[in-house]
This record gives sequence, structure tokens and C-alpha cells, in this order.
Amino acid sequence: MDEGYEPHNVKKLYLHGAEKPDVWVDTSGTLDLKIAALKKHASQLGNWDPTDMMREWATDTGKEPSLAAAEAFKVMTLVEDKPES
Repeated sequence: MDEGYEPHNVKKLYLHGAEKPDVWVDTSGTLDLKIAALKKHASQLGNWDPTDMMREWATDTGKEPSLAAAEAFKVMTLVEDKPES
């Protein structure tokens, strides 16, 4: 507040790994970038290449909403959006 910033109030929480997701995000356009970013974590991955596993997960997750690749979330609304006037 001293620097002039107002507090941020989280309106929605996206939970990954939920048993019953209700929102799917198309990741087909960013999957290669996501894999490349993950590979930068060399200290965690060592020589292991996560590419095949990541593509399989994204493809499987995209099946229900008919997307080439996706991530699924359960969304919890904490603050309702105000209607625009």
C-alpha cells in the first residue's frame, strides 16, 4: 500500500488434478513451449525427457472437450463478477 498498490482480491481459483473438472483450457498452441520450459528444470529432470508423457497427458485430457491438447480444472468462484453497466 505504501508503494501505491491496492490489495488484490482473488475472484476465481483454478484447481488442477480435480476428480471432476468443469473447465478445460486448450493448450494445443502452447504445449511445445510448456514442454520446453519444463525441460529447463535440469536439476529436477536430469536426463529424463518429459515430452512423450506431457503430450500423452495433454491429448488424453483434451478428449472429453474434443480438443487436441488441454488442461482440466475445477473452478471455484470466490467473488462473483459484477455485471457491466
